[in-house]
Amino acid sequence: MQETPVSYTLKEWHHIRIVINFDDEIYNVYFNNELAAKDFTFRGAGQNPSLDWITFGLNHPRIIVVYVDDLEVGEGEGEEAGAVGPEGKLPITWSKVKNWL
Repeated sequence: MQETPVSYTLKEWHHIRIVINFDDEIYNVYFNNELAAKDFTFRGAGQNPSLDWITFGLNHPRIIVVYVDDLEVGEGEGEEAGAVGPEGKLPITWSKVKNWL
């Protein structure tokens, strides 16, 4: 197994939070509420200066299955900053994306 910045257990759910600073074009990643990556710079910001889209990817030579549950997009500070109303929740956001396509 490759060395990773955090320890994890396979076949268990984990909490991943990404906190983005749009002004400075950096982000922090928390894994199970522990800081795993600090002040990473936006990749591809030249092609996407307003950060209208975000892509998540894995660089692994084998097929990996990843399940995502309880995805929230919000603004503000920290854990409690998720969207409170229907706006910004995944079904509403996804329907807007589908309409755009």
